[in-house]
Amino acid sequence: MCSAVQDIRKSFASLRVEKKLRHREIAHFLEITEAELIDAHVGVSKLDVIKSSPQMARAVRLKKPWVGWMPMIQKLGDVMSLTRNSSAVHEVMGSYKNAYSENGAHKIVSNHLQLQLKYQFWEFAYLFEESKSNTAQRSIQFFDESGQAVYKIFLLPHSHHWYFDEIAKRYGDAHQDPGILIHEKGDEEALPQPSQFTRLDELKGLTGESATVIDPQALRIILGSAAHLNLPLMIVVANQAVQQTYQGPILEMIEMKSWLHLINPEFNLHLDLSNAPHIWLVHHSHQKNIKSSIELLNEEGCVVAMICHAEHSELNQIKSWQELIDKFETEEMSLLTSLV
Repeated sequence: MCSAVQDIRKSFASLRVEKKLRHREIAHFLEITEAELIDAHVGVSKLDVIKSSPQMARAVRLKKPWVGWMPMIQKLGDVMSLTRNSSAVHEVMGSYKNAYSENGAHKIVSNHLQLQLKYQFWEFAYLFEESKSNTAQRSIQFFDESGQAVYKIFLLPHSHHWYFDEIAKRYGDAHQDPGILIHEKGDEEALPQPSQFTRLDELKGLTGESATVIDPQALRIILGSAAHLNLPLMIVVANQAVQQTYQGPILEMIEMKSWLHLINPEFNLHLDLSNAPHIWLVHHSHQKNIKSSIELLNEEGCVVAMICHAEHSELNQIKSWQELIDKFETEEMSLLTSLV
């Protein structure tokens, strides 16, 4: 066994138990990708896991094509679906229902969870099992060719855990030795190209009545008011490989330094506002009415999260959402006028 792999496993166990670090934080600390961190646990047997208690960890590398075994995910029942980008982590509890393909994307529509999965950007996938609070935490994790996590599925206590091992049997890769080839992004790939037209450029080209800039405090006021009024919202977070949507109310908003947390028993959104420097109110003409949304953009001008009223909102709820937006804009304009 390569000593580097053994070192990664030992460091993972130590940092999880002693420092309570997340996978992404451990990978950053070890100066490897998250995919390499998980892949280092490929080949660990269940017996080895028992011997390594209290911090067990084992991974099973899965094989393509991903779409071929996605129906097995539906058999897991309720799970926690996690999508993230550099500015947001989006978690929704629910089951995979009404799965179908459309325009090159695999779509899943549930009661309050919608997914668009773009498999062409998925390169590595693993079943992962580790101990957490004296129980086994099981997950299915997907990464792009550069080793960045694009999507994760976490089994809940009441999920159908017996299908986890069935997925390993049916769709485990024949090669179960640690070691993968990561595509390192060059500088020309990591930076936005001058020829690229971003969403920020598009918004700047709209008139003031169609799109306006707001600050983080305004975002907090609007979302805090929406939570207080129990308004159902549509909250979308995306990366290049996955777009995940939650539709429902937020019951609580918590602020911690630069982070804004929107919480519901079935949903969590964690927003790092320091990585979303551009926040816009955008007004769309919709069936002779105005539909307003909030778009959060990163430094490169790409959308990392979008928030508006839910599609199933009742007329009075839509009106309440629009009144929140209108009230803010009216008060903001009054403040600007008084300063002139």
